[in-house]
Amino acid sequence: SGLGNMGNTCFMNSTLQCLAHTEPIRRYFLSGEYKNDLNRDNPLGTGGELATQFAILMGEMWGSLNYTNQYSSAAVYPRSFKNSLGKHAEQFCGYDQHDSQELATYLLDALHEDTNKITIKPYIEKPEQRIEESDASAADTAWELHLKREDSRVLENFMGQVKSRLECCEEGCNRVSTTFDPFMYLSVPIPGESERTLEADPDITVLDCIEKYCHKEQLEESEMWYCSSCRNHVRAWKQFHLFRAPPILIVHLKRFYFSASTHRRDKITKKIDFPLKGLDLTELVADYSIDNKPIYDCYAVSNHFGGLGGGHYTAYILSDDGTWCNYDDSHVTTNVDPTDVVSASAYVLYYRR
Repeated sequence: SGLGNMGNTCFMNSTLQCLAHTEPIRRYFLSGEYKNDLNRDNPLGTGGELATQFAILMGEMWGSLNYTNQYSSAAVYPRSFKNSLGKHAEQFCGYDQHDSQELATYLLDALHEDTNKITIKPYIEKPEQRIEESDASAADTAWELHLKREDSRVLENFMGQVKSRLECCEEGCNRVSTTFDPFMYLSVPIPGESERTLEADPDITVLDCIEKYCHKEQLEESEMWYCSSCRNHVRAWKQFHLFRAPPILIVHLKRFYFSASTHRRDKITKKIDFPLKGLDLTELVADYSIDNKPIYDCYAVSNHFGGLGGGHYTAYILSDDGTWCNYDDSHVTTNVDPTDVVSASAYVLYYRR
């Protein structure tokens, strides 16, 4: 069903629709299986409250399907969920407009911590890759160590792994630090975002954005890295490589940026082309099996219309029958033309392997 707008809550409704249509998450919470994993004593969670409210909301949303499996015209108003959200995350308290990706980030983390099967987290230092150690060995070690602290159905579906390489920029210093880090989503830059000629650029694809994310670049002065060889903070070179791809891939297009010319944040309104079927990351992901290649189909899109500090959020959702629907708060439009889904308003893309 659609979700009623309770006053600038379209950002929340958009994210909730995307997560409600993430099949393994939907199944986990609707079935009640999550109750077996509730970690009420985790200080990093919400005492299980947000996970419970999320499950109740899923039941209300999916319970609104009538006997013909058609969408009910009655909207669900997620008041209890909103109250719990504001109680545990002050930034979402009240009825100001917020960012749908920021909410998705917080919500996935909260749902993970509320259902984390690890009740006592051991202290573990993040290991650096040894010079003689292979990527596969270092990645496996980092992955296994992470799972000793974090283990949930949320992580099982959304967690990938990136190889992070930092290289000292000082002349004569060859210090390199390589670590393997988990990620829950990719926040990717849009090529040419600082150029005024952006609108005249050829079509940009989501693959271009992911490739730019993986490009080698120098850290900003605000991100200085401490080099243990130079014993100094330096603007190191950094580069990311995708190592493990998750079952569910969230791609956040960084449409909002700080403009050096206007000294304020601005929005990139360029249309980014992305495939609804067959997003192929085999050239960018290092570790995968032949029978489980990192090839993805899109099933949800969080859209943002308008400018900074306001605007409006909606969601395109791929229904179980293979047709697209537009969720604009309480208003649901069925049988949307797939070509309409790939628009200049696409902000957060949800893909499944």
